[in-house]
Parts: sequence; C-alpha cells; structure tokens
Amino acid sequence: MSRKKRFTTAEVLEQVFADSDSEFEPDSDECTESNVSETSESCDQQITNHAQCDVEERDSLISEPSTSTGRTQTRRGRGSTHASDTRPDITDGSDTDMSENDVDSDATDDYIVPPPTPPPIRARGRGRGRVRGRARQRPRRGANVNRAVPLNDPDWSQVDEEPERFAFRGNPGLQIDMEDKLTPLDFFSIFIDDEQLAVFVEQTNLYAQQRIATKVNILPHSVFGQWSPVTLLEMKTFIALTINMGLVWKPEMKGYWSTDLLTATPFFGNYMSRDRYLAIMTFFHVVDNTTRNVDVPDKLFKVRPLFDKLAARFKSAYNPRQELSVDESMVPWRGRLSFRMFIPSKPTRYGIKMYCCCEAETGYVCRMQIYTGAGTNGPEKNHGENVVKRLVADMLGLGHTIYMDSFFSSVALYEYLHSHDTMAVGTVLAGRVGVPRCLHPKTLKLKKGEFVFRRKGNLLCLRMNDRKNVVLLSTIHTAEVAVADEDGAEDGARVPNNKPKVITDYNHHMNGVDTFDQNLGYYSFYRKTIKWWKRMAFHLVHLAKVQSYTLYRQTVRSPLSQYVYTKELIRQMVQDVPLKKKTKVRHPPDIERLTARHFQGKEHPSRNCAVCSFRNPDKNGPRYLRKKDTNFMCKQCNLGMCFEPCFELFHTRKDYKRAVIEALQLDL
Repeated sequence: MSRKKRFTTAEVLEQVFADSDSEFEPDSDECTESNVSETSESCDQQITNHAQCDVEERDSLISEPSTSTGRTQTRRGRGSTHASDTRPDITDGSDTDMSENDVDSDATDDYIVPPPTPPPIRARGRGRGRVRGRARQRPRRGANVNRAVPLNDPDWSQVDEEPERFAFRGNPGLQIDMEDKLTPLDFFSIFIDDEQLAVFVEQTNLYAQQRIATKVNILPHSVFGQWSPVTLLEMKTFIALTINMGLVWKPEMKGYWSTDLLTATPFFGNYMSRDRYLAIMTFFHVVDNTTRNVDVPDKLFKVRPLFDKLAARFKSAYNPRQELSVDESMVPWRGRLSFRMFIPSKPTRYGIKMYCCCEAETGYVCRMQIYTGAGTNGPEKNHGENVVKRLVADMLGLGHTIYMDSFFSSVALYEYLHSHDTMAVGTVLAGRVGVPRCLHPKTLKLKKGEFVFRRKGNLLCLRMNDRKNVVLLSTIHTAEVAVADEDGAEDGARVPNNKPKVITDYNHHMNGVDTFDQNLGYYSFYRKTIKWWKRMAFHLVHLAKVQSYTLYRQTVRSPLSQYVYTKELIRQMVQDVPLKKKTKVRHPPDIERLTARHFQGKEHPSRNCAVCSFRNPDKNGPRYLRKKDTNFMCKQCNLGMCFEPCFELFHTRKDYKRAVIEALQLDL
C-alpha cells in the first residue's frame, strides 16, 4: 500500500477557498462570471477540473529529480509532513496547458505535501549567538533610573523624597584605660583574666574529685591515680600551650611532645609534660554539674557561665561606631547535637550557629547569641526579626545604622527600628509580607542594569537586576545613583558602573561579620573531641583572643600582625613558669656535636658574673655591693655567669636579679 498522504476533493476545495492569499481567479478561462450562473452541477465539475490540474502540477514539481544528487526528492513514509503543517499553493487553470481530458480522476488522492523549510542552524551551548568571555563584552552601561511600572500598592508611592535621618549619639572607642598596658597579655586579660582562670581551676579540680569518687578500682598509672589538683600557674600554661597548637598544627595531640628530630617541638615539653596536659584536658570544666536546674532546662548549661561573662565584657570594653552589621557565624562541629545546623552557603557548613552583631569597619563582636534550635512551643514566629531586636535592644536610640541580609529583614522590623531612632539597610525577600507586589520578579521583568523603586514614608524599597534580581530596604537612602568602578573594559581599564547608592553602601558595610570570621579562621586551635561543649569553650577562648587583637590594632600605633601578636601572647603567659627538665631531642651524633650549646672556659677567670654581681647605685660608695668572678660564660650571650644557679636563672626568668637574690638568700 502506498504511504502517500491522500486528500479528498472536498478537503482540497476547502483549502482553496479558505486561503485568502491564493492566486485563484474566478475570471479564468475555465470558470468565468458567466459560468457561475449555470447549474450547480456544471460549476462543480469545472471547479474540480481546476483543482485536479493544480494538484497534478504540484505532483510533477515535487517528483522532479534533484540536480545535485540525481535522486527524486519525494518525501515518503512516517517522516512526511501532515496537511495541517503546510498549506498547498493553489494556482488557477490559466497557468497550465493541461486539458480536462488529461486529468486523472485519482490525482487528488495521491497528493503529497512538500516538507517545510528547515529552520536556520543555531549555535548550541550556553553562549548561543554571543561572544564568549567577559573581556569581549561591551562595557556595561549605567542603570536605567525608575522604569515606569504601574502602581498597584496604594501604600507605596513612586515619588522619591529624603528620609528622616538621626544623628549618631554614641561614644565609640575603647572604654578601658590602657595607656600603660599595651602588651598582648594586657589586652587578652581584658576578657580572660586571672579571675576567669581561677574559675577554670576550681571547676576542673571539683570535676576531677567527682569523677575519682565514682571509681572503685583505680590503677596507679591511670589518669585518675596520678591526678593532683591543678594550680593557677598550671592553668595559665595549659591555655598558652593550647593557643600555641593553633600556630603549630600536628595531626594528633601527643605529637606535640614527640622527641623525633623530624617533628620535635621542645616548647611543649619544656613547660608541661604530656601526661599532665592530657590529664588537665580530661578533667577541664567550666561549671559545676550538680547545679543544673532540671525544671528549667538550658541547652548551653555546660558553657553558660563562660559565655555570659565574655558577652558582658565584649559589651563593656568597647563601644562600636555608627555602622553595625548583623549576620550568622558558625562554630565547627560535625558530631551529634540537637541544635547542630547545616548552612551550605557558609565556609563552615556544619556546626553551631551564632548570631553576631559586629562593628562594620573592624569586625569587633558587640553582641552575640547562640542558636539552640526551636523551643518547646515549636519554631519562633518572625525569628530573624526577633533576633535583631534582641541583639540591638540596648543600642536603640543612639542613631546606629544596622546592615543585615534577607534572613533578618522585613518591613515591620525597619519600621520598628526607625521608631526607636535606629536606621537600617539590607536585602529582603521579594515575597515577604509588606514588600510591594509590583516589584516582584514574577510581576515585573527588568533588563540587566535596570532598577525600580517605591517609597513608603521613610522606607525605600528598591529592586535592581544586576547579576540577579535583588530587592533592598533602607531608611536612610533615596533612589539616587552613585558612581562605582568595576572591571569591564576590553583593555583591562576600569569603567564607571552606575548603581543606586543603597547597593554600594550595603556592599561596603555588610562585611563586618565576614571580617570577624576571617580573623577567627587564622590560627584556630580546634582539636578532635566527642564533647561539643569543649569545642564551644575553646572557641570562646579563641574568640576572646581575636577580640583582644582587634582592640590592640585600634590602640597601638604600629600594631603587630596577628601571628606575631599570638606568639608574644604565648611568651608572656609562660614567662613566670619555671622550665622543667629540657626534653632530650634525639639528634644524630654529628648534629648533636655541631648544633648543641656548649660551655667554654674563659682565658681570664676574673670576669664578673652578670647575674649575681650587683653594682652600687650610690656613686659615693663602693663600686659593687656584691662582686663574684667566674670562669664560665654563655657563648651565645657573650656574658660571664656562674654555672649554678646563675646560668639557669638568667635564661628562664624575666626578673633574674630578684630570682638570684631569693635563690642565694642575699641581703642587699
């Protein structure tokens, strides 16, 4: 059976009279006005003859051999085009020489529709029809100001006006007198002082007693059998060694006391033994477990005293400048925890979430709050809005400007802050309650670089399509355009890119928490543990160190880098700790002979000891209050000193004169 598409006479006639662009003329030779008045039977016969002629001519054109391949171009089979896709081109009978007798009666049944014209070939892939690469694009033009959009929100106006701004009435700066105390230890002691270390000592010893009391058979060589109460000096050394682990990273904690030449770090073994450090780490505690209130559960009970104390000192030690930023920060933790969070957009995706209010310029944490999950009554309604209200509750009315992202922003929050003399700027979700629906991306399509705005009293809502659609709220900006530089020229030069000023200010001041996270990522001393509260406790100690460095940079005229600052802090924390027996590093014999320190006898044994010899401050009296000669010297220091105890005291004590007086019991 033939696979040609067949058409009836009625279908062809319908195509003829339905086509308004057809070249069929009723005044042709076969069908004139006079013929129309004849009987309907003869007229139908003539029309049929015309259609048969035209179809036969189309068949002859379709079946004509191709000049390039020599094969017929007739389309057959399943791939042929349907009649509904293309309309046959009908011509009148005057253009053909075919007579009525030459027409086959079945011509209309064998009609084949020609294939449609194929579409032009387009380039495939993401860059279809475009020049690839940023440098090949034309420089971006300025934003189109306030594209005309129908107003369908009666509360929002298209007329821009100046909002009411509040003068800043705060007292920014350090609130502690640090004129004579400019060392790293002085700044660190603002947050972690001897009082806080005494709390660590008390709670650690208490917890050790409680654990040991529960044991029945204690082995003499176990951590329980060798335990002795920790002292304040030991706790300070313990914190210093823990901070130093952030400068010298090793895969396991015991490796810091290794005597292998390849990985040896004698500093740790010189100030505390390995077993003593691990024992303190085992029993380290911040709060008494017996004081837990069962009726009022607190998920942060294990670190609550330390967190509250540091939060209070962060608040009292420093007053921020006008610009503040509110955002989330993460404490790394991948273990089991009911309020562990997963935020894929953060560098630390798994951990404990902290809400921070930071100074936009320096990243100093002014207020902070740990998120512990939904309460007993379920998720908090308007959670992001309430977080901002709690963080800035005691800073309202001072004229601060708070920058935040879309997680916190809402129209109700901005109106609340403005009613308390506090301004706000930030991104917002387009579908959030109160945002004008006429600016929603589904309602309005913008070209790249265009922006539109609406105003509701002092609140500006602006949407711009840059790399993506972004909606912002502000109570201090108008819709004016600021000039900002951006790469975009072909030769690498910078071309101006006009953006609304609210966007440029948001990009400039929103990085306060990001700056804090960046500083927090340097030299962190997180170690593997199965207890989340220990990770949080040492994170707070690390946070106190970063906060002290932020204050140090703003106070000292020529500040040190954070790396050097951390090393100086460690040195000052262990300066009063007596050195233990030096760790013997296993060196090969030649390295020991060539690198170890040696004593050398003096040629002139009358040289004075630089440690136990004391000059007389009175010029009228004898030259020395005490004079001692020695035939030993330190070659590295090029000073004469007694073999014992002067040599050891000179190299281990900061105030070696006072130490030698106490050791020799001198009466001077």
